Amino acid sequence: MVILCIYFMKRTKTLSAMSFVAYEVERRTRKGSFYAQVDSIIDWKPISAIINKHYQKGLFRLG
Repeated sequence: MVILCIYFMKRTKTLSAMSFVAYEVERRTRKGSFYAQVDSIIDWKPISAIINKHYQKGLFRLG
């Protein structure tokens, strides 16, 4: 009986700790799916053209 109680207590702690991990994984997955939807909806070519016109990555005017 004592061994069963100890086993159950350890298992309960593990399951409650896992619920926090599961929550975090689900939250990240929802964020990722949201950004994937935004990425599929927005046409980035015009936005990239405007940004690249004023900002050239890796080049510095004075250097």
